[in-house]
Amino acid sequence: MSVILSICIPTYKMAQYLDYALKSIAEQVTKEQLKQLEICISDNASPDNTTEIVKKWQKDSVVSIKYFCHQENKGMDENLLQVVKMAAGKYCWFLGSDDALMPDAIARIIREIGSADDPDIIFCNRIECDMGMNPKVNKPWLKQPKKDCLFNLAYDKSFIGYSKSVSSLGGLFSYLSSLVFKRSRWLDVKGYESYIGHHYLHIFMLFKFLEKGCKVKYVYDPLVYCRINDVYEKLFGHTKRLIHDLNAYSLLAEMTIKEKPDVLRAFNKLMYREHSYRNVWSYSACEPERKQWEEVIPYLRKFNYPEWVIYISTIRWLSKILYRV
Repeated sequence: MSVILSICIPTYKMAQYLDYALKSIAEQVTKEQLKQLEICISDNASPDNTTEIVKKWQKDSVVSIKYFCHQENKGMDENLLQVVKMAAGKYCWFLGSDDALMPDAIARIIREIGSADDPDIIFCNRIECDMGMNPKVNKPWLKQPKKDCLFNLAYDKSFIGYSKSVSSLGGLFSYLSSLVFKRSRWLDVKGYESYIGHHYLHIFMLFKFLEKGCKVKYVYDPLVYCRINDVYEKLFGHTKRLIHDLNAYSLLAEMTIKEKPDVLRAFNKLMYREHSYRNVWSYSACEPERKQWEEVIPYLRKFNYPEWVIYISTIRWLSKILYRV
């Protein structure tokens, strides 16, 4: 029997969590699933004991585990490309190495893969947890429907309608561990090279599926436990995180939908939802270096934020007042 599902884990310096992630997979795999499933781990030259942990699991686990370790850190995007390259499954499921699968998640995804819907992308909700993996909240990616749903999406009115139901960018494939996709569609994507280095290659690749039309299955149930751990924001601060997001998404829009104004407007509205006016002002209020904030303004204009919103963001004391209102 050929492999149906490859669970693809890109990792870097996450040994303290990787063991838990692998355990969450191994504990739920049934005898019938063993030949249908594999785990692929691509390690970005971690300086910790990641290799030892993987070797232990390769020795003890009944699930097939493939492991590749780069000689140097290639960055997040190259690591994603590598882990999919390793896979043999008809579908790939990304799993962040600090996240974990919920019980019966694999069985649920295998059922979706075998359904008559024949989806190109499957994405599920998640349970947000603290760093100790204690569940805190479930925030669905879509406002409606509050049930499973199949969407037929392309760069047209179908995306515009879909975008109205999206509550955050997780509905636009931003959260890695929610994503299951046809490996053949990923391998067919062209022109991704100039997007490498923006840390969101997975969003670009899956969004490009829509170019030829794409069936997207939304699984309303949460299937993943997510540790809320924004490493980028901790390392570089709120403002640089905002710049990073706006830059990556503006390039995504430029490379895919810039010639489709109606779709682009719907895309921009999603950004407003994720980074609302009040959210922008809160970032401004927390940024003491005004020269740093000036770097944000061109990106806000790219997404057509109103000039009055931008003007308020340049006045820190006013931003402090208004984001609290």
